[in-house]
Amino acid sequence: MVLNVKKVNGNIPYTHFKMETFENALTIINKGCYMASVNLRHAYYSVKLAEEQRKYFRFSWNGSIFEYQSLCCWVSEGPRIFTKM
Repeated sequence: MVLNVKKVNGNIPYTHFKMETFENALTIINKGCYMASVNLRHAYYSVKLAEEQRKYFRFSWNGSIFEYQSLCCWVSEGPRIFTKM
């Protein structure tokens, strides 16, 4: 299900940030470092929304009201928030 967050995104001020790249990561890897892999497929769901923010991410379907408990991936600040976490 896709939640239309166009109105929410219109009220979020833009904050510039620099996303780290694979090339940046290579500069800090030294011989003998331990490595791991992480599946980021559902990574946004690990960022919980504060109680007072959840009211902006509610929707109605079949007469029931649903509310996101974690960051949804269509919010404009999502990538910056996740990167900073």
